[in-house]
Amino acid sequence: MCSLSQSLQELLGDADGKDNSHVQLLCIQFFCKVMELVVDEGKKPLKTIVNKSLYTLLIYCHDENWHVAKASRETLLGAAEFLKRRHLKQLLKEEQLSQFAECLPLSSGCVRSLPDGALDQTQEEELARGHFHKTLKKFWKSPHIRRRRTSSAEAKDPAKPDLGLTELQAEPDVRPESAECSEDPDTSVTETWAKALLTSVTEDLAITNTENEETQGITNTNTTPTPTMSQELIFNYFKDPSQQQQVPAKVKNIHQSLLSQVTVDAWLHVDIVKLAEEHPADMVLTLLRCAPTCDRAAAMIWRTIGSLGPAVEKVMPALLCVMENWPLHSMCTSDGDDTDVFALAATLGLWVILQVPESHEAMNLYSSRLFVALLFLVVITTQQMPPEEVDNFWRACWKEHRLPSKPNRFAVQAMKALLCRLQWDHVVVAMERKRGWDVMLCARTQHYAMGLLAREMRRVLIPVCSPIALHLLRHLNKEEPRWDLPFLAFLVEVLDCLDLSECSENALQIMTRHLQSKSREMHRVALRGLMVLGKDPAMELHVREELLQENCLETMEI
Repeated sequence: MCSLSQSLQELLGDADGKDNSHVQLLCIQFFCKVMELVVDEGKKPLKTIVNKSLYTLLIYCHDENWHVAKASRETLLGAAEFLKRRHLKQLLKEEQLSQFAECLPLSSGCVRSLPDGALDQTQEEELARGHFHKTLKKFWKSPHIRRRRTSSAEAKDPAKPDLGLTELQAEPDVRPESAECSEDPDTSVTETWAKALLTSVTEDLAITNTENEETQGITNTNTTPTPTMSQELIFNYFKDPSQQQQVPAKVKNIHQSLLSQVTVDAWLHVDIVKLAEEHPADMVLTLLRCAPTCDRAAAMIWRTIGSLGPAVEKVMPALLCVMENWPLHSMCTSDGDDTDVFALAATLGLWVILQVPESHEAMNLYSSRLFVALLFLVVITTQQMPPEEVDNFWRACWKEHRLPSKPNRFAVQAMKALLCRLQWDHVVVAMERKRGWDVMLCARTQHYAMGLLAREMRRVLIPVCSPIALHLLRHLNKEEPRWDLPFLAFLVEVLDCLDLSECSENALQIMTRHLQSKSREMHRVALRGLMVLGKDPAMELHVREELLQENCLETMEI
């Protein structure tokens, strides 16, 4: 059994760097099963093998293939339990991988090729362990590591230290300005860290030459020692750009894995939140592309994001950007994918987040922009027949979630959810009592419902009405007057909430432009807006001048 485990361990190390995730996964799962089934007589020799495998499994915890990473984490937990290392098991459960790495013994893989008698178990081992753990600690605490090219100034002046590694200058041959690190101008930060990591492991140790069985010291030499299998594993992991997996691929892997799960486990929860906070645009766009109808797995991801306010705050601008581009939004992610995304798909994701109570505070930050975005969706889906591709998409959503059969009804439903999440329930109730929501779903009477909604909000939500009016002014500035009547009807009711000293000219231009419309209702609403503006002493003269123009007088006669 132990011989089999040792073979599996070696196979696992050899598989690294090769594009064979399936073999890696099978080896890891089989290794875990061996630890579970080994009999008492085989536990003692197996412990040595398990100890040597800890670093390998730790590296695989960050593998680009999510299934390999998950299996590695589960096997590490099993290994900690098998070795009866409770503190290691606790660190894994608390997801403290950096501290877990620091607690590993030096013999757990980094120098597993050394013979038992090659090391003095006193000062030399303690010194080496100190170098390694010190460097490893600095690596885990470093900022996000990204591959970069050295600037021309740095290439010309190799003696200038890298600010990110200045604390390591006391360590011999570890500094980035050393000969090994500065020879290649394209050396990445991750490669520098990997070299530092390897140097600290082997520094001041005696490495046995396997060819002539002689022991040679490597202290104060200028050449990098021949790494063992674990050292090659670590170095290849940091050097290979393919290991620095792109965010869209990670999101797709998480979504794929959740298709077979009932809940989001602790590991995935951390990964989702981290991606949402650090790469919100890639996270949102990739999820909307791989699960536009918001299947069960995607809904779990949206709810996980909604459970943490900071994550919601990060993803909300990306969601709003998609919602505000009807019917399709086109934006390229880091993997080069520029597939169009449905605005309704983003609204569906928002609707799921709104069901999470913890999203309340984050929603307050974007309340006005969110409200106007949903207002726009209600208007556009009511006034315009959706394109065929949007209609087909919504039919799929309706079948999967049993949502309202028409997109405009769902947009109204999402608006109600937003108002309730913002604790504006009284507005929802008032509109229900006056049947305002039903009136809003009819294209001919929609502007009446918009005016009613604005009046209900203005009664008790004057501070909120001002930023909403500003967003509407920006929308009405666009030269697209076809569906402006509902927005104008809402704006007129909250126009006096604005600080007209800052936007009076903008509001006057909008009202005057809409007086040129052939619609009688548009004339009426625009004139009401001019009357509201005329109540401001600073605007009274300008409004009179506009009303004295011939076209305005004819309008008033109508």
